[in-house]
Amino acid sequence: MRTLVIAIVVTAVYFLAEMVGAWTNTPPLSHRFSTSGGGRTPPERTVRGLASKDHDVPDRTLDDWRDFRAALVSGESGSGQSSNNSGRNDEQWAYETGDYVERGSIVLSVPSSNAYLDTIDSLNNICYRKAIVLVLDAGSRFIKGIVLNRPTNVGVREGFDGNSMELCRPGHGELVVELGSCIGDGCDLQTEEEVKSARWKVWFGGECGGLFSDDPQIICIHTIGTRLATSLSSEVLPGIYSTTFAGAESIVRAGEARQSDFWVFCGYVGWDVEIFHEEMFEEGLWHIVSADTSTVLEELNMLRCEEEDSKECDIDSDARNAGLHVYDMLAKRIGLDFPVESQSELVGGHSFGDLMLHEFATAALSFSEESNLAQPNLSKGIGYESSSALDYDPAVLMKRAQRCAAGTLLRASSGERSPYLFSDQGFHKSLLLLLRTNEEYTEGVILNLASSTVLELETGPESIEFPLRYGGSVNISTEDGDSDTVEESTLFLHSDIDLGKSGVGTQVGKSRFYLCNYDEVIQAVTSGVASQSFIAFEGISIWANDGDMSGVEEDVKNGFLETVPASREKLVWDKLLEQELLTEDNLAINAHLGRQAWSLASADSENDKAAKSNQYVFGTDVQTNTLADEASRRWMMTNILS
Repeated sequence: MRTLVIAIVVTAVYFLAEMVGAWTNTPPLSHRFSTSGGGRTPPERTVRGLASKDHDVPDRTLDDWRDFRAALVSGESGSGQSSNNSGRNDEQWAYETGDYVERGSIVLSVPSSNAYLDTIDSLNNICYRKAIVLVLDAGSRFIKGIVLNRPTNVGVREGFDGNSMELCRPGHGELVVELGSCIGDGCDLQTEEEVKSARWKVWFGGECGGLFSDDPQIICIHTIGTRLATSLSSEVLPGIYSTTFAGAESIVRAGEARQSDFWVFCGYVGWDVEIFHEEMFEEGLWHIVSADTSTVLEELNMLRCEEEDSKECDIDSDARNAGLHVYDMLAKRIGLDFPVESQSELVGGHSFGDLMLHEFATAALSFSEESNLAQPNLSKGIGYESSSALDYDPAVLMKRAQRCAAGTLLRASSGERSPYLFSDQGFHKSLLLLLRTNEEYTEGVILNLASSTVLELETGPESIEFPLRYGGSVNISTEDGDSDTVEESTLFLHSDIDLGKSGVGTQVGKSRFYLCNYDEVIQAVTSGVASQSFIAFEGISIWANDGDMSGVEEDVKNGFLETVPASREKLVWDKLLEQELLTEDNLAINAHLGRQAWSLASADSENDKAAKSNQYVFGTDVQTNTLADEASRRWMMTNILS
């Protein structure tokens, strides 16, 4: 604490001296110049310790106020946090600054010490796990930065105009392989001319204006200290500048740099200051670090791999590693310790969150045969956003009725990589029964997710407890839009054909399943029908329909869902009846039974790709299918059980 107070006092004194120097024309304590004017011309310079063979500029020592503050911190802490590891320059330093954020600060994302919260972050916000964020602007209300340790395996073509960004595989040499992907408003204006300049490799800078945004935002980081470069740039740290993609192209065209001299970031991270501090103090998710220029550049260079240096490349130059090696090095340098995860929290001896991060990087940042940069939106099934109703068209409804009509039983993808790993994990290896469809939406229920909720049926002097299942995230409403009671928001199904013929329930399409209401079940049970004949559900899943293909049909077309043959329906139902009321003790067995029912629904279960997966999470011996199963189990634990 004493160290932090000294650092803040020194900072205040330093800026006061700067102001006095400006008023009295006294030379300032540092050479920190504004690139937006102000009357002073920034001197040309290079960064200490970096080669300057491409630029005829003098090498000079930077008198940076951060160096002064770091020296005090080092002396006060006995060279603890700012001590050097082997192989580092003696003048390099990095240390934590408490809650003090400024332009040039490093923000480290730290996994929560609370296993429950860490699981939620790993399921819902994995792209920022163990991220190193360089702060570009720190105002009183908003903080903006870029993630430094998320390289991708794609590049951006020459001539990005801010309205569209055409992606290509970076490759080596002058020619690149086109990916055929373009994002932004100007994509329809692109020509088919040959694309050159393979060295514009792209980093994932954040989700705001990121790789999958309709309005991609490009920020280029560099160390070029020429007059042209500094006039087109803004200084982030001494000797480290940011510029636009157009500015970077201008510097390259002037012959003052190569494409490989730039780090091209697509997207950024943004925080409301109050939310940032809340996440930092209450949840412990962020640590603020001050580091010298050489340390920051060392981390960035480890994430880059040029053809001529390929034999010496760090593992983090592979996008699939998500920059974890660089992160661990910086965390160790500042003395940041992580809570030790219990064996029960590990998957195959590995951190669940780190495995999820590797898969995110493989799927979204690395273009290869086993991943696809243009990841689909995986959030269609669970949840529903209203869309404008289509004009009634009998031809459209007839086409739809021939494909995914009410009574269709579906199973989630059996591919080696689950499409529901990063969102809607409840759909992983799920079984879905479509209940009805119209011109606006398709309605269905998940069959194989047990829940911890019990429904009591009053059948006279005694009551019967019905374990409820999770059917989806959308509440069930009556025709007048109300669902005030559990009875009104509950669906019941049975699969007894003789019972259905006797008038209990309404057949769902042409399937063997019958849909019942609360009163029908009460009447059947009191007349002697076994209560175990029925399964109760709370909540439904809804897909919006658009044009001649419904949302659920689109998921089938994309391979997210598969149709289950009618001959498998009874096998599936019998296995579902083995599931029990969900508890912490039987969560694993309930999840296993649900997956067994899913396997039985396959027309060719012996040749199921998911069962014979040979895909592994990068750098581990954990199968991707095993990770998806674990993600689904944890989703049940955090969304249903709790």
